[in-house]
Amino acid sequence: MSKFKLGGIPHHAYDLFYKLRDKVCGVGGENWSKALEALLDTDSPVAAAQFLREHAQELKGREPELPEKEKGRHLRALDNFHSLDLGGYGP
Repeated sequence: MSKFKLGGIPHHAYDLFYKLRDKVCGVGGENWSKALEALLDTDSPVAAAQFLREHAQELKGREPELPEKEKGRHLRALDNFHSLDLGGYGP
């Protein structure tokens, strides 16, 4: 995967996104539309956020090894993901 940053998002965040996509949608995202439809059909934003958090937590221990200087930034990004402001819909 490229180390290119788009909008300041670190390349390893993209790596995690694609791992999550492959886990939820099948390798290469072949079931992407079905997974997205299921996510959008959830009863509430809280259920959708919980779904994403559960899968992100499963991947947290299997992330690629990062250089020491990037680990802090990466962990902060994960913490930010887990504390998303859901506009009053969060737990």
